[in-house]
Amino acid sequence: MQLFVNLAAAHKHAAPGALHLAAADVPVVVPSDGVTVRVVTGSALGVASPLEGLLTPVTLLDVDLGAGAAAEIPVPPDRRAVLLVVSGGLTVAGTTLPQHAVASLDGPAGLVGAVAGAEGATVVVLVGAPIAEPVLFGGPFCMNTRAELADAEQRFRRGEMGRLAPSF
Repeated sequence: MQLFVNLAAAHKHAAPGALHLAAADVPVVVPSDGVTVRVVTGSALGVASPLEGLLTPVTLLDVDLGAGAAAEIPVPPDRRAVLLVVSGGLTVAGTTLPQHAVASLDGPAGLVGAVAGAEGATVVVLVGAPIAEPVLFGGPFCMNTRAELADAEQRFRRGEMGRLAPSF
């Protein structure tokens, strides 16, 4: 999965970067029968990912649920979460989500209950703190003002956005 994370205004002009974590290095937690959680970034269920260097702290969880398995994913009260159903289907807070559905997960007391359907489910859960800044999109850019979007486009056209060093 390739993930682009919005940055706070203070970090919008940081050098480009990419982070990689080998599958064997992703911590795995089995919190209940039929549930496996891989902590790709951030921390959850008492386990922290070794991946460091994110300018915006984001937790990314890869969750596999067997048929009918139930999971509680902790979401701290000062964070927001989004769930993407990669395969299968599940029910969250009484709402059934099919494959490829996306849902906000701001559950009661910071916990989100999820129950997989008969085919099980694979879901990605993203948890992060709200940045609380304006967000404007233009092409591949995400900035805070129209002037910043125009500037980013001009810098891109001039080749001033930097380059990623080969890292894998």
